[in-house]
Amino acid sequence: MSNWVEYSETILIDEFTTKILPDAYIQYFTLKEIQAYAHKRKKGSLAARYLIKNVIRKYFKSSIAYNEMEILNSDSGKPVLYCSKLEKEELERIHISLSHSQQEVAVFVIFEK
Repeated sequence: MSNWVEYSETILIDEFTTKILPDAYIQYFTLKEIQAYAHKRKKGSLAARYLIKNVIRKYFKSSIAYNEMEILNSDSGKPVLYCSKLEKEELERIHISLSHSQQEVAVFVIFEK
């Protein structure tokens, strides 16, 4: 990655809820993600997953659809990225972290060389 700013982005939860209505969730999320994070108090978690997927799509020049990626929490609570379009070695070099409150979302996506 030549310039980290190129892959830096911010999204507001309000913007997320108005841009992506529940009827359109299936375009952006897997069924497991929707079941786990789409209820009202977890909207920030869903918005964070959308943002992570958006950053990954930009990095791979949109060759991966949003709903072809899945981000679920492990038993320890760590977010884990799954994607059948990427090799295991590629997935191991993508590090993700997310945090959210009722109004804000912060994500980190690191692409290891």
